[in-house]
Amino acid sequence: LGIDIVPFKTCTFDCLFCEVGPTSELTGLSDKYISAGTILAEVKEWLQGGGTADCITITGSGEPTLNSELAEIIRGIRRMTGAKIVLLSNGSLFFRRSVRSAAAGADIVKVSLSAADERTLRKLNRPVRGLSFQSIVKGLRKFRSEFSGELLLEVVILAGVNDDEKTIRKIA
Repeated sequence: LGIDIVPFKTCTFDCLFCEVGPTSELTGLSDKYISAGTILAEVKEWLQGGGTADCITITGSGEPTLNSELAEIIRGIRRMTGAKIVLLSNGSLFFRRSVRSAAAGADIVKVSLSAADERTLRKLNRPVRGLSFQSIVKGLRKFRSEFSGELLLEVVILAGVNDDEKTIRKIA
């Protein structure tokens, strides 16, 4: 079961390769966006209607860690079901302690890192102002040291942008 916890295309990145199209709301501001109460009520209704899932994935057509109620959402889902909780994130906000703390409630966290340096990040991910390659990598490393669950890293290779041998080696 996939749960979208931010409005369509509300994201910290405007990636060249995004499968759901250009970002309409490029932001780094955390907000309630879709309230934990609303989300948990929908999950409860789905479960009461006979819904079952081996995993409940918090994801969406934007960056889920922008939702300021992420921790409450994860805790609420955990109380309702024994399904594994998976968080799919672009990893851009893990420099924030609140994001790392909320994400740590998931069983599996998949983050993206397709850049090897600031230049590649700007060209490929086109982040909101204020995000840097260094802060993203530092946040992901900090999260890895704190998180005891399964951490997966997604790397997207785009021809002509980050597919040369030097860049791939730096990403690795």
